[in-house]
Amino acid sequence: MLSSKPGTPTAVFATVGAQHDPEKSLARAIRQASLLDVPLACATNGHDIVEHFSSSRRTVRIKLPSSPTRAWRAYMRLHGLSPDGGHLIGRDYDRSLLPGRKSDRRLRYYQVVAMNRALAAYSRDEGKALLHLAPGTGTTLTSMALISKLVNYRLKYHEGKPFGIVYLDNRSQFTTPYGPAGTTVKFGKDDEISLTIASLDTPVAKLPKPAETDFLVMNLSHGGNTIDPDIWKKILSTYSKAFHLAIIGVPQSQARPIYEYFGLAIYRYSAEQAKADHTLERDGTPVGPTQGEGPEETGLADEDYWALSSKDSRERNTHIERLIRVSGIVRLADQAAATKAREAAEFKALQAGEKALAERIWALAMVAQQGGRAGRAARRQAKWLLDLEAIAEAQDQVGGEAAVLRHIEFLSQVLDATSDVLVTGPNRSDAY
Repeated sequence: MLSSKPGTPTAVFATVGAQHDPEKSLARAIRQASLLDVPLACATNGHDIVEHFSSSRRTVRIKLPSSPTRAWRAYMRLHGLSPDGGHLIGRDYDRSLLPGRKSDRRLRYYQVVAMNRALAAYSRDEGKALLHLAPGTGTTLTSMALISKLVNYRLKYHEGKPFGIVYLDNRSQFTTPYGPAGTTVKFGKDDEISLTIASLDTPVAKLPKPAETDFLVMNLSHGGNTIDPDIWKKILSTYSKAFHLAIIGVPQSQARPIYEYFGLAIYRYSAEQAKADHTLERDGTPVGPTQGEGPEETGLADEDYWALSSKDSRERNTHIERLIRVSGIVRLADQAAATKAREAAEFKALQAGEKALAERIWALAMVAQQGGRAGRAARRQAKWLLDLEAIAEAQDQVGGEAAVLRHIEFLSQVLDATSDVLVTGPNRSDAY
């Protein structure tokens, strides 16, 4: 995955061994590009590169990849961005707002897509937008990162101009990375940008004046289908001139008034997708895939299940909540043990593959020293192995667990492909 701007991916790369056609892995790159909302998918075998732009739907074979500038222009065309909209999407968010170690503070892929689609709708002056993100998938962090990116954009390109942001949550007691409910944060040299954090039931008289509010975020994902339409309708009518962004986590059948006002969601990340990605959390505690968000796993009726998302209902269902939490802890312990064993096995396999590859390259170097046709062929193949190993190591450093597995598979394929080079002589070596 490559990024032309901080925090915004614009291209996806897939790799195969040098003996394979890169088009064989292009379909995988296209699927990942669609998932990440990027316009460019590429595949390479270390020698040739195959590119596919989603806008033209054409596949071309090239020697050098497209430049970051070209990929960024394709991203802007894909999302209908003006130059000013490109400046907005291209700004990075404040990573200090996110939990974890400093080097690991980044949004998940679906949070980046949701954030950038909402900001793209704002840049196109669409007036309102709806995001459907399942409860427990980090909607508060997504909202704060979106606000942070918007603030950074305003400070860079509209410095000194007043801009008001209001963030409303349908929980009565909550906190955000910027502070708890009732917090007002100022940005800029002259405090020209203001962020007000409040609960949805806060009286309108205690909120900023409509004339001072330009961007309104309503996070409705924590209350299920218990949201009173009269409350948010009054707020939207009060701030009619501001851009309206709503985040909701229930299906359309359970929140018809919201969908009737906003229309279809510009991005949808369902509980089923979250379970498959292992990204669900409950009060900050990860939820395993077999204990995911959904009535079928808890044995509750739809209404009772969604009511568990609200604080008051959880207090009335402490026994059920305790059973769910204990079950999740047990599953997490089992998953941690399995993960540790798998990582140890992967590391052992990686070490064995690296050692075998080093021995193979050394043997080829010995043959190369003898000169002649066989020596030249051995030297070319040793260089080929070193080049591919460098590519695999680079992917391993940035690709995480999946890249490690591909690295092990790569080593196995390379060793199989070169297993008989020292026996069959120069005719076999020339084929590589």
